[in-house]
Amino acid sequence: MCTNKKEKMIGNGKKTKRKKKSNPCDALWAERKALYLEKPGGEQEWNTEKDELYCDGTKIIIRESDDADVPFTDKQMKKELKKK
Repeated sequence: MCTNKKEKMIGNGKKTKRKKKSNPCDALWAERKALYLEKPGGEQEWNTEKDELYCDGTKIIIRESDDADVPFTDKQMKKELKKK
């Protein structure tokens, strides 16, 4: 039995480490957050505005919103991006 979550047993009983999948959005989010944290009060501003942003894998864009000014969910954003 494997005790380490990053290791799993393969058919011959040997342990192997899982390869971590890289997410292109991780680096983009880190860059965007760093820009906010350079300013005074930037962390509070980041915490309030990060939900209004969306990462499509290549860039971070502002989420579109409906008539009630509620930002679209990820599912709705993907649907809107496919239309364009």
